[in-house]
Amino acid sequence: MGSIIKTITVFERPFWKENGFSGTIVGTSRETNPIIYAYDDSSPENSFYAIMGAILADSSRLWRKKTRDERKQAVCQQYARAFQCDAMLTTCREYIELDWSTEKFSGGCYGDIMPKELLTSLREELRAPCNNQIFFAGTELATRWTGYMDGAVQAGERAAFEIITKYWESKKNQEKLELLWIEEEPVHAKEDCRPSKDDKLIYGPSRLQMMLPRASTVIWILKATLVFGIGCVAFSIKYLSNRST
Repeated sequence: MGSIIKTITVFERPFWKENGFSGTIVGTSRETNPIIYAYDDSSPENSFYAIMGAILADSSRLWRKKTRDERKQAVCQQYARAFQCDAMLTTCREYIELDWSTEKFSGGCYGDIMPKELLTSLREELRAPCNNQIFFAGTELATRWTGYMDGAVQAGERAAFEIITKYWESKKNQEKLELLWIEEEPVHAKEDCRPSKDDKLIYGPSRLQMMLPRASTVIWILKATLVFGIGCVAFSIKYLSNRST
């Protein structure tokens, strides 16, 4: 798994905004700059002003050897330099951190680090059910946004469809169940599965995607709008020329 220490540093005021900064940092790490990237994590309506910062990879392994207070001080110093505000050195209300490498069940974050060409050569085998009895899901097994919540949802939907398909195969001779695939544009591989109200197991794109018009429909609308616009311009030119004469 990857190596990361995730931090949230809470301040009395949004000093970075007062100085005209967004609160975002993207850069390489040095011994005095532990944060690789950071962004504003504030909730102004709750008077909560914070920056989320990630200590990643080699930087994480380096700063893990130091104490929590040393990491807190270094993070505040980095923010003070980046946002040109010395007040951030002394106005930290709270410092929260989590070293994901110490988590018992994940052993790291965000995603796993596999050997070269493993995913490209064995990706289908990694997702395949075991003896059609054990089904696998998880963000590392997603086909997109691996390592993130989107990937976890997609992998869960894929595994759910595999289980539903197995259930349908075992019940189709006993009950009047029908498994349907919705052919709507755009259709991506195994993104959504949900039951309907009429004893049909429906599988296809998400509801939002189903509400969107087809690409061919969008093109037709654009063409019609263009023709209508050209017609209006031509009519206006002819009308103005007749008035001038």
